[in-house]
Amino acid sequence: MRASYQGQAQVGHRTASGEIYDPNELTAASRTLPLGSKVVVTNPSTGRSVQVRINDRGPFVHGRSLDLSKRAADEIGLTEKGVGRVKIKRIPKSQTIADSKSNPSADSKSKTRTELEPASAPSAKSKQAPTVPSGVTAISTSISNAPSDH
Repeated sequence: MRASYQGQAQVGHRTASGEIYDPNELTAASRTLPLGSKVVVTNPSTGRSVQVRINDRGPFVHGRSLDLSKRAADEIGLTEKGVGRVKIKRIPKSQTIADSKSNPSADSKSKTRTELEPASAPSAKSKQAPTVPSGVTAISTSISNAPSDH
């Protein structure tokens, strides 16, 4: 499988996932892998590997299967040649969720909604009044079944 890396022309453009392309992130474009999936890309020439998240579609050049971000290409030694043979291993979603929970420094913006920890619900015994975020005015209303004088 052959890979290249996305050039400077893509910086600041929206990716297929809706985020802005940042060459410093560990991301990649694929025509076939699901958006949000993670893969380990290995350069057999250098023996170096990097984990990337698929966030875009492409490359649209015959004979290429993956477009890496500049940082990802740097990490595996692909930027000198620009294009090279790589091996790709898809990381199962269950493994990525476990990895993100065990790595507290993991970037939360790269997690999907199902990977985020659920908010803790207040217990049924709790008699505390709900908290109101600063800058928001709480309005209390009551509804009565009594007929209105209007």
